[in-house]
Amino acid sequence: VYSEQKRTVSVGDAILWKKNDKSLGLKNGYSGVVTKQTKSSMTVAFSNGKKADIDLTKQQHWDLGSGVLANSTAPPRAFF
Repeated sequence: VYSEQKRTVSVGDAILWKKNDKSLGLKNGYSGVVTKQTKSSMTVAFSNGKKADIDLTKQQHWDLGSGVLANSTAPPRAFF
Protein backbone atom coordinates (compact mmCIF):
# COMPACT_ATOMS: atom_id res chain seq x y z
CA VAL A 1 0.00 0.00 0.00
CA TYR A 2 1.36 3.39 -0.98
CA SER A 3 0.47 6.72 0.55
CA GLU A 4 1.12 10.04 -1.13
CA GLN A 5 3.42 12.37 0.82
CA LYS A 6 4.91 15.78 0.09
CA ARG A 7 8.70 15.55 0.11
CA THR A 8 11.49 17.97 -0.59
CA VAL A 9 14.44 16.59 -2.54
CA SER A 10 17.85 18.19 -3.02
CA VAL A 11 21.05 17.40 -4.89
CA GLY A 12 23.05 14.90 -2.83
CA ASP A 13 20.01 13.24 -1.22
CA ALA A 14 19.91 9.45 -1.16
CA ILE A 15 16.83 7.73 -2.55
CA LEU A 16 15.49 4.19 -2.72
CA TRP A 17 13.39 3.17 -5.73
CA LYS A 18 10.27 1.28 -4.59
CA LYS A 19 8.66 -0.21 -7.73
CA ASN A 20 9.77 -1.95 -10.92
CA ASP A 21 9.48 0.46 -13.87
CA LYS A 22 10.31 -0.95 -17.32
CA SER A 23 10.03 2.45 -19.02
CA LEU A 24 12.88 3.78 -16.85
CA GLY A 25 14.75 0.48 -16.57
CA LEU A 26 14.52 0.58 -12.78
CA LYS A 27 13.80 -2.20 -10.31
CA ASN A 28 12.43 -2.17 -6.80
CA GLY A 29 15.29 -1.74 -4.33
CA TYR A 30 17.67 0.28 -6.53
CA SER A 31 19.44 2.96 -4.50
CA GLY A 32 20.95 6.16 -5.79
CA VAL A 33 21.87 9.80 -5.24
CA VAL A 34 20.13 12.86 -6.68
CA THR A 35 22.53 14.66 -9.05
CA LYS A 36 20.15 17.27 -10.48
CA GLN A 37 16.86 18.68 -9.25
CA THR A 38 14.16 20.98 -10.61
CA LYS A 39 10.65 21.77 -9.38
CA SER A 40 9.12 18.80 -11.23
CA SER A 41 12.01 16.40 -11.87
CA MET A 42 15.23 14.93 -10.57
CA THR A 43 18.14 13.08 -12.10
CA VAL A 44 19.40 10.14 -10.06
CA ALA A 45 22.68 8.25 -10.37
CA PHE A 46 21.92 4.72 -9.19
CA SER A 47 24.48 2.46 -7.51
CA ASN A 48 24.35 0.04 -10.47
CA GLY A 49 25.71 2.78 -12.78
CA LYS A 50 22.36 3.69 -14.36
CA LYS A 51 21.23 7.32 -14.52
CA ALA A 52 17.55 8.17 -14.76
CA ASP A 53 15.53 11.35 -15.18
CA ILE A 54 12.55 11.05 -12.83
CA ASP A 55 9.37 13.06 -13.54
CA LEU A 56 8.13 13.79 -10.03
CA THR A 57 4.59 14.36 -11.28
CA LYS A 58 4.40 10.79 -12.65
CA GLN A 59 6.98 8.56 -10.96
CA GLN A 60 6.30 8.66 -7.25
CA HIS A 61 7.47 5.24 -6.08
CA TRP A 62 10.65 6.22 -4.29
CA ASP A 63 11.66 6.95 -0.72
CA LEU A 64 14.04 9.53 0.65
CA GLY A 65 16.67 9.31 3.34
CA SER A 66 20.06 7.92 4.16
CA GLY A 67 18.58 5.66 6.87
CA VAL A 68 16.46 3.91 4.25
CA LEU A 69 19.45 3.59 1.94
CA ALA A 70 21.79 2.24 4.58
CA ASN A 71 19.35 -0.35 5.89
CA SER A 72 18.31 -1.64 2.49
CA THR A 73 21.79 -2.07 1.06
CA ALA A 74 23.62 -3.35 4.14
CA PRO A 75 25.12 -6.82 3.74
CA PRO A 76 23.51 -9.58 5.80
CA ARG A 77 25.09 -10.26 9.17
CA ALA A 78 24.98 -13.19 11.54
CA PHE A 79 25.25 -12.72 15.29
CA PHE A 80 26.15 -15.61 17.61
